[in-house]
Amino acid sequence: MPNAPRTLRVTAIALNVRDRASTNGAILDQLRENDVVEWLATSGNTQWHQIKRGALTGWAYYRYLEPIDLTGPYNDILRVASSSAIAAYYWPGRGRAPTGYVKGMALSFGRMFYKLADRDPAALEVAKASTTATATDALAHYAAQFRALGMSNDATGIDTLRHVFTLMLGLGMRESSGRYCEGRDRSASNVTADTAEAGLFQTSWNIRSCSALLPPLFRQYKSRPAGFKEVFAEGVTVRAGDLDNFGTGDGRDYQELAKSCPAFAVESTAIGLRNRRAHWGPINQRTAELRTDADRMFLEVQHVVEKTDLRSVLL
Repeated sequence: MPNAPRTLRVTAIALNVRDRASTNGAILDQLRENDVVEWLATSGNTQWHQIKRGALTGWAYYRYLEPIDLTGPYNDILRVASSSAIAAYYWPGRGRAPTGYVKGMALSFGRMFYKLADRDPAALEVAKASTTATATDALAHYAAQFRALGMSNDATGIDTLRHVFTLMLGLGMRESSGRYCEGRDRSASNVTADTAEAGLFQTSWNIRSCSALLPPLFRQYKSRPAGFKEVFAEGVTVRAGDLDNFGTGDGRDYQELAKSCPAFAVESTAIGLRNRRAHWGPINQRTAELRTDADRMFLEVQHVVEKTDLRSVLL
């Protein structure tokens, strides 16, 4: 099949991946609608595609796999994210991330890569070497966990930035299950403009007092809300109440922006993690999971943006 597509998207709600090209083959795993996989081969009868997604390699029925075009301006990053092991990982108590969550985080990291190269103050703050302030700095609070995984945060730079994103990926799964539009926790009493939580990481506007960098970042994104929402939205269904916002003024606008512009939620939370880690229960309790396969995915994205100039489409 010489013209077979290299990248395929799952069109079934659930698609079995088997150890051989037959319905008698053992089921290795199951893919979900809109999952993206790499094509490896096609069976002799053309009824089955051998596919790869992260660590999973197997055979799936051809009828539920359609070719997709990944030739857009930043699709090398999307390809890395879609085929990564972390995209297929089952997070404890949460399951697999929505299709767009890992991809959106990958794009947000690519944007921060260029901001760090430009010595943007917010990026420098996120990428600074780990402090010893365990009460305020999430990296210091997680120092033993990072050390056990061989992830050093001793120097300011791209490695530390990448590790903050690795921690954020786990935090987003704990706080919102990777749902960009997540509304506030209805079981909590945080209903004022300052305290109502919003978005991927359930961050609220009162986080601004931890860093003078946050109000200008808010104004910057509010004036130009380019936040990869169309990517983060893949695989997410907006539920009743998700888009409700509480209070008035900047606090209310913060909630709306965190959900409508996910890259802003990413960057503001990253600054908060370095300065007020107590804002997030899963960080305090160290239940936000650190995964080396997440770090590897971000490292691959780093390699893409190092060798390809995507500044004009990411910034």
